[in-house]
Amino acid sequence: MHAVEVGEAIDAIVTDLKPWQQQWCEADIRKDVAKTLESLRFDTEHFLRRDAKAKTRSDARAINKTIIKLKRQLWQASPELQARLALPLRPKLFGELFEVEAECGRAVEASKNETGRRDTAKEFCARIAYVLIAKYSKNDPTSGSKNSPFRGVAGSLYSYCAQPNEGNIPDLERACEAALHSFRDAGIKSKKEIAKEAKATLQKEKTDRAYRRRIAQALDKTD
Repeated sequence: MHAVEVGEAIDAIVTDLKPWQQQWCEADIRKDVAKTLESLRFDTEHFLRRDAKAKTRSDARAINKTIIKLKRQLWQASPELQARLALPLRPKLFGELFEVEAECGRAVEASKNETGRRDTAKEFCARIAYVLIAKYSKNDPTSGSKNSPFRGVAGSLYSYCAQPNEGNIPDLERACEAALHSFRDAGIKSKKEIAKEAKATLQKEKTDRAYRRRIAQALDKTD
């Protein structure tokens, strides 16, 4: 296995995005894909990976314990120390400590929604892959085959951003299926659906024009 280089990831993704929509040139697509990879790799390393999330939970719990202990010590401090610290004149201090404590609590609570071996990075890569295909490709994102461009782009994103030292391109079938359902549930339509609706609208307008012409011709004959 060799480390995945950014150039390899860009090449694979840009290829999977073919055929490109006419308004885009290869240079623009490559530039946007490069920026996407850079941003996604940072987010994956610091926010999405399981070890990053575990560190967030651990740090949040540790900070909360420290704040609880600090507040108790401040309240129990000698009158002289409280005066030296000007605690009566610093009501915002305890308010800010409370805000930090509350946010740490929310960070811990958020982790309870992470069930089983759920990989948020895979879900995020699948969503980004959907957006890239919808933006640049003439095709719609589909997940019917392991070789579908949608799953190829998602796998390349994940390989570079989440497991750059492994070198293989994983098949994110479940994450891609979930992304498709998510976008459909949000009412986002595919290119084929939009084209079908546009064709139906044009046909209706054509039919309406023909109907109006027949009415006008009938009226002319009665005059």
